[in-house]
Amino acid sequence: MASARDTTIEQVSDDRCTGCAGCYNACPQDAISMALSPEGFYRPLIDQDRCNQCGVCVAKCPVLSWQVEANTTPPDVYAAWSTDDEVRKASSSGGVFSELARTTIAKGGVVVGCAWGDGWVPEHAIVASWEDVVRLRGSKYIPSRIGGVLRDVVATAQSGREVLFCGTPCQVAAMALALPDEARDSVILVDLICNSVPSLRAFEQYRLALFGDDLDSYSFRDQTLGWTRFGVRATTRTGESYTIQFGQDSFGKGFLAALFLMTSCYDCQFQGGPRAGDITLGDFWGVPAQWSDERGVSVILANTAAGRQRVAELVESGGIEVQRSDFSVAARGNRRLISGQKPKPALRAVFMRKLAQGVPFDRLARRYYPMLRLSLALRLLLSQGGRRTLGAKLSQEMRAVLSKLRPRGRPR
Repeated sequence: MASARDTTIEQVSDDRCTGCAGCYNACPQDAISMALSPEGFYRPLIDQDRCNQCGVCVAKCPVLSWQVEANTTPPDVYAAWSTDDEVRKASSSGGVFSELARTTIAKGGVVVGCAWGDGWVPEHAIVASWEDVVRLRGSKYIPSRIGGVLRDVVATAQSGREVLFCGTPCQVAAMALALPDEARDSVILVDLICNSVPSLRAFEQYRLALFGDDLDSYSFRDQTLGWTRFGVRATTRTGESYTIQFGQDSFGKGFLAALFLMTSCYDCQFQGGPRAGDITLGDFWGVPAQWSDERGVSVILANTAAGRQRVAELVESGGIEVQRSDFSVAARGNRRLISGQKPKPALRAVFMRKLAQGVPFDRLARRYYPMLRLSLALRLLLSQGGRRTLGAKLSQEMRAVLSKLRPRGRPR
């Protein structure tokens, strides 16, 4: 006889769960809720009194059940950008998502993507007007609360209305599993080249330490200095502003160093290929020089017939300009197109444990970032070889670490 753990989502361990809410949206008994874990990621909770072990949650969990047939045709790869310069400059990369949204709304459809919600908590939202697409524009480098959006998309698609759904690869895989066959043709799935998902709790503590409850606007990807030199830009209700290069910002540093990512992101099964979406979008990092532009350049992978058709429609309408490229060129600057694996810092365990215990983010950053810097430098130098260079660099990094730690005493 199968145990409850074998027939429910409980068999997915915390280090494999992506927080996609596929199980929550699928449960016919409303026995599953989504809650924020101590580390700051969404996780399912099962009400055992309601659960009848039907197994629907297992069937709709992308970690357990997502399979995609390998495309016999490689994806069409393009460098692309919106021909609307205002849209392009207001977007994280080249503005292609906004142009996809524009055509969907023009057909009477709806667009689903990540928007800022109450309390600066991202959430997936459904919009039906071009004026509201701005809410979905721009990167949000923290978990998005899916809520019941997957159910809403299914109902909308079954009514015959077109839907454009955009999310991380695991969210798109969950959306694909949720769709019955008769509704699939009404939905265009767009997955993002996701660098990984950092902790919402880390962001919340970082935000409160810098701005308190006074934050009025926030962008992870301000392009005032250009697409490749993006930075964080925030303003408060009292008129104060905060602008800094992303790699110098305390949250940005930890994100780029992979210090407080969701555990499943270190070995993501939804990266590489085949992709979950009809279309894959991202920044075209390493774009050939002849197409490089500080206003932003997107990379498009048209993975399916539906995706290729939608891209062709956009080009024909004049909404985007494209340049045909090659997968190997796109993957050079986007390694997540090849593999979902990335090294997990040894310091992650202690950092996240203390974060979950309520130690303030800024205190953790001051204590552990210097050690992280040393660890990363050591790993890089060991990979490059050279004892003399290693010794000199190690001494330099050690002096930098000690100089930062000495004024605050010995770390505990």
